[in-house]
Amino acid sequence: MPTQKLIPNVERRLSAWIGVRERVEQEPRRAAAATITLSRQFGCEGYPLAETLQVLLNERTRETWTIFDKALIERVSQDTNLSERLFGSIGEQAELLDALANVLHSWRTQSEAYELLARYIVRIAREGNAIIVGRGSAVVTSGLPNCFHFRLEAPLEHRIDSIRERLGVDRAQAAGLVAEHERRRERFLERFLHCSLADTRHYHAVFNTSRSTVERIAQSIVMLVS
Repeated sequence: MPTQKLIPNVERRLSAWIGVRERVEQEPRRAAAATITLSRQFGCEGYPLAETLQVLLNERTRETWTIFDKALIERVSQDTNLSERLFGSIGEQAELLDALANVLHSWRTQSEAYELLARYIVRIAREGNAIIVGRGSAVVTSGLPNCFHFRLEAPLEHRIDSIRERLGVDRAQAAGLVAEHERRRERFLERFLHCSLADTRHYHAVFNTSRSTVERIAQSIVMLVS
């Protein structure tokens, strides 16, 4: 799949996160640090922004921040032994159900996989020092006081050009990818979250990536979160 080039290797990132978790377990318990969620229209460079944020936040807080996207969260949620090693038994975390109660309801068989994914998103967000990309995380974690939510938007042509340059495909292919992914992703999430992800009320700020660089947006977010 061409879009796999947009996101670094999952296993390498998972290994790094496990190392962070093991170090944290040996330290005194602290209050939950901040978590940042990033919602974006397809082609708005959400992952490059997450990587830039990670560098800035690591330097500013002198702590290690981890980036979570769909692939990494799914990797953890699908491996029972791994998830229990990192979080304990996810089914016994009553606070997860409490945090989800206001936004997730009327589940059907088709949505069970996303319900499980949402529980892990909440658990990750509660731990802090996390940058969660996509998956409706702003809505799912809306009840958590340590979370800050941001959205990236841009005109269609800008997003098509971004995908074309990043994937090395022609304009027609880039336009097709933007249309396909945006329609499929937003419809799926909005169906199960019962709201529009474009609703600005979910976010602390919305950035137009055609008007600001990734670096400037990252600096603005760090200032808002600090």
